[in-house]
Amino acid sequence: MGVEDRSYPTRLGRWPDGVAHQKMLRRVLEPYQFICDVGCGIGRMADIVEPEMYVGLDPDEEAIKFARSRHRDHMFFWMYQEQYYPKADVYFFMTVLQHVPDKKLSTTIEYARGKPIIVNEFMITELHRPEQNAWHRSSSNYLEIFSEHGYTENQMFVFPTKYEIPGIDMKHTLLKLEKP
Repeated sequence: MGVEDRSYPTRLGRWPDGVAHQKMLRRVLEPYQFICDVGCGIGRMADIVEPEMYVGLDPDEEAIKFARSRHRDHMFFWMYQEQYYPKADVYFFMTVLQHVPDKKLSTTIEYARGKPIIVNEFMITELHRPEQNAWHRSSSNYLEIFSEHGYTENQMFVFPTKYEIPGIDMKHTLLKLEKP
């Protein structure tokens, strides 16, 4: 299975959350001059952010190679999980922090150097499975953790998704967090 195959289930398409999700992300990211997409995978966010405003980071070297081949004008870098991020106006985590264990989440937050952070993922505790490297937290869990680092909620959006899991109300949540 290739990098693209494992990153995009074909029945859901490249943007499984739809065009409305893309438009909302553009609107949320619009005020920022330079965006660091932490855990960028194959560079899906590069589809909606101009090259001069974007850098993508990921620990998967194959995903980075693929992202570079698709978005030749954007910057992508392979990174270790425990490595400082380049300077940016905002740090964006799309379905990334759910793979960061509780004990490493504080370090990840500190790497943002007090800049705004946007978290976009399924904030559904029923999906919490640490034994499978899935630390799904609720929005209130995230707000509590980020408040310990001086962050407050600036905006929150909840929107539907095409993902389906029987018995679970699947919705994406986007939290925009800033320091006052």
